[in-house]
Amino acid sequence: MNNFFSEFPKSSKTDWEDKLRKELKGVSLSEAFLKTDEIEGINFSSYTHVSDMDSESQGRISSNTSSNTKKDNSWLNAVKIDVENTKEANEKALKVLMTGADALVFDLKSNLVNLEELLEGVGLEFISIHFVVSI
Repeated sequence: MNNFFSEFPKSSKTDWEDKLRKELKGVSLSEAFLKTDEIEGINFSSYTHVSDMDSESQGRISSNTSSNTKKDNSWLNAVKIDVENTKEANEKALKVLMTGADALVFDLKSNLVNLEELLEGVGLEFISIHFVVSI
């Protein structure tokens, strides 16, 4: 059971889209899958392939922490951020929080981290934060 997914062949995005075109019988992919968020006015595809994800998205990790503040067994959408430059790390943290992350894992690469700058604008009362210190 450990190798469950290895039993299935990997498919490229082109393979998926070819199969979709065949099953949609003439309906274009954008017609079928392009959606608009009415509130934000943002267009997005209702499906995605792993090849569409950038390295930032692929850095997302699932986390089921045993934090004292959690009262249930729900999982968090955590993003690991390497902190070499606090301003850049803060910008990345704010960006991933706006795209659905509800936990941050800061991997501190230096002992000269300005925590006030790193956490500026981050709603600490709404998310879970973790630090990895390997100095």
